[in-house]
Amino acid sequence: MLRVIEFTSHRKMMSVVVKREQDGRIINFIKGADMAVVPRLTEASKTGSAKTIDLMNYEASHGLRTLMFSKKDLDAGVEETIKEVPEEDLEKDQELLGITGLEDLLQDNVAATVTDFRNAKIKVWMLTGDKGETAHNIGISCGLVDPINHISHKISSLVVGELKEQMSFILKAADSNETSENKINELMKPQQDFSILVDGTSLALIFEHEDLSKQLNEVFKIAASVIVFRCSPDEKAQVIKFVMDNDKDAFCCAIGDGANDINMIQSAHIGVGIEGNEGNLAAFFADYSIPEFKALRRLILWHGREFAKRAYEVFVPLAIFKGTLFMGAMLYANLDNGISGLNNFEAFYFVLQNILNTNIDQVAFQLMAVDVEYEETVKPAKKVNFRKSSLLNHSKLKLGESVRNLFHSERRVAELGHEYNADGSTNNLC
Repeated sequence: MLRVIEFTSHRKMMSVVVKREQDGRIINFIKGADMAVVPRLTEASKTGSAKTIDLMNYEASHGLRTLMFSKKDLDAGVEETIKEVPEEDLEKDQELLGITGLEDLLQDNVAATVTDFRNAKIKVWMLTGDKGETAHNIGISCGLVDPINHISHKISSLVVGELKEQMSFILKAADSNETSENKINELMKPQQDFSILVDGTSLALIFEHEDLSKQLNEVFKIAASVIVFRCSPDEKAQVIKFVMDNDKDAFCCAIGDGANDINMIQSAHIGVGIEGNEGNLAAFFADYSIPEFKALRRLILWHGREFAKRAYEVFVPLAIFKGTLFMGAMLYANLDNGISGLNNFEAFYFVLQNILNTNIDQVAFQLMAVDVEYEETVKPAKKVNFRKSSLLNHSKLKLGESVRNLFHSERRVAELGHEYNADGSTNNLC
């Protein structure tokens, strides 16, 4: 082996230069995506390999991950200076050798997990480096795209005018579909979802133009699911940042299992890494690590719900009750004695109450209080409806508790039965 030009997400291919021991031939071999290899083929190879390329597209449309292989014979005299030869000269004028199509099997319960997320009104997107046909087929297999009640639209072009037309057509189609849905009984015609396929190579052009970015944001809002194909690691991170910048209410959770997902995981609000065959780099850089994709259901829908319930029903109420009770009691006592700075609680009891209200009772509750066991949520016979929590309702509830606690603190002062001297002090009272 004389030289290796490594794979990068920008090149989408790799090449090696080898010397055959039998006859001394020097050959450059390339392995990579079709979009990277086809432009480097000779015209004769492109014409003679038309059926092979059609077969590759057919395999991609059936969910197989495809690669192309090509070669080029080099002059024997370049062996000594092979490392100084520019990459472009080595990798041009290639001859197609063949293609491969590999089936990347989904993990267990991926489709069920994605369906539960969509039923919980969580938008699920897929950002991948695969071809568009492969990505769309995988989207159907994993439950991201409904094969019956869905309409798929594709955004793919390197011309600004064509991108505008494609996105304008999608927005008009969405408006007409919404109007027809208002006129026809939902029992007679189920609502159709829009799934959007976006070419990653078009994103760079869209992000450079403000008007295109605004159009894309409107398209993303109406889409039930989004699939970005031929997406590089940097473009994955750009998509996450684009959503976060244009929708301040959006909360993004990025899930990945490979080194090419690290940028995306670190750009999102929460990053989840899946430990797998591609290594543990994604899990190492993530906020949470899970062994399989199906564990995401338990992490978000069950642990997330339990945390929200405990935070809003235990931690926050007890903290507010403790604070307003003691603050109110001292406030009423000081108003009654001329704002003298009186502390009507012994330090020991003040510390003891803090320990009881912030440690013992809450720890006991966290260890023992579970209203729904996780095993109950996965039984087919029982349907559990998850819903998003309303911070506004919680805020109103806690405000009411604060007002009620102030009246509790006034009663607490009365129960203490303190008496004061004429100067407002409590000295020598027994």
